[in-house]
Amino acid sequence: MKVKSFGAGLCMASMLLASMTFGASDVSAKDQAKKEYMIGFSSSVQDKTQKQLVEKAGGHVKESIDKIDMMKVSLNEASKEKLHQAKEVTFIEEDQKAKTSGQSVPYGIKSIKAQKVHKRGYAGQNVKVAVLDSGIDGKHEDLHVTGGVSFVPTESDPLVDPHEHGTHVAGTIAALDNKVGVVGVAPKASIYAVKVADENGDGYYSWIIKGIEWAIENEMDVINISMGGASESEALKEAVDRAYDNGILIVASAGNAGSYGSLNTIDYPAKYSSVMAVASVDQRKQRAFDSSVGEEVEVSAPGVSTLSTIPHNEYGYKSGTSMASPHVAGAAAVILSKHPNLTNDELRERLTKTATKLGEPFYYGAGLVNVQKAAR
Repeated sequence: MKVKSFGAGLCMASMLLASMTFGASDVSAKDQAKKEYMIGFSSSVQDKTQKQLVEKAGGHVKESIDKIDMMKVSLNEASKEKLHQAKEVTFIEEDQKAKTSGQSVPYGIKSIKAQKVHKRGYAGQNVKVAVLDSGIDGKHEDLHVTGGVSFVPTESDPLVDPHEHGTHVAGTIAALDNKVGVVGVAPKASIYAVKVADENGDGYYSWIIKGIEWAIENEMDVINISMGGASESEALKEAVDRAYDNGILIVASAGNAGSYGSLNTIDYPAKYSSVMAVASVDQRKQRAFDSSVGEEVEVSAPGVSTLSTIPHNEYGYKSGTSMASPHVAGAAAVILSKHPNLTNDELRERLTKTATKLGEPFYYGAGLVNVQKAAR
């Protein structure tokens, strides 16, 4: 699993196989190029004889695997053909690459107890989540994007994400439970890439409004908006209110403006009553220093150094309430997969009433989301 830290690139090294000539000047480039092979021998052939056979054919022994009568060798095409004809050789095959099949579980998924519900068979299946963001990398092996649309005039493809943000958010919601990379809160949810932010992570309220309209028209169950602005807008309020009236649960990041005494620092649209505003906490369940505060904070979720998907089959750490919000959107999808007839009001009430209290509601809302309790 490739991991990329936020703000830092991965160094990639490439290896070139050197070509060597082994005789006559008319040997083709194909014959000159050496590759690494695994060779099996009859059990009656001694190690010394095995090595002699390889070297006589023009090959080079890289490693001997004595217990199972095998060698790793370097051969060109001509040497390979010679060894194929030797009666002592049982097989020759090119050495193949393999990759680990491990899957890590980000701390946020554990913190909100999502896996406890996965084990009972509920992982977001039959739930549609619209990710209003910078797009989602549609080629990432750890994501399955069901559909999407772009409202960014200069970027028509919602399945390309030059900013990385939307892909990271999508992974927290629904990275697949597939033995590679990471797993999301709701790995079986259907996610839709609704591009409303450009390659710099910027977007207009009008783009978000169009994205919300699309979500209503396409009957989404949940909308995640991990972005916001400091300015109030009647148009934006009308859009989120309309979506909520249509039965959609809207989850949004509270913002990263921090706290200044009793000043309310929550962004829009999270500040509107029809939207669940999500604050950010760390692994110790302590409020992130830059998490916005205010009486509209509804719940908290992990948002500090969260590991998730980023474009090009890579993974990276990002921080902010943008990372906390998708934990709640994913939690909503898991709950709906078990209780598909819940209204958005009932779903919202479950998320808040079952949250683990952490401290002052002005900073934490009802507390840390607990999927296990909310899905009962």
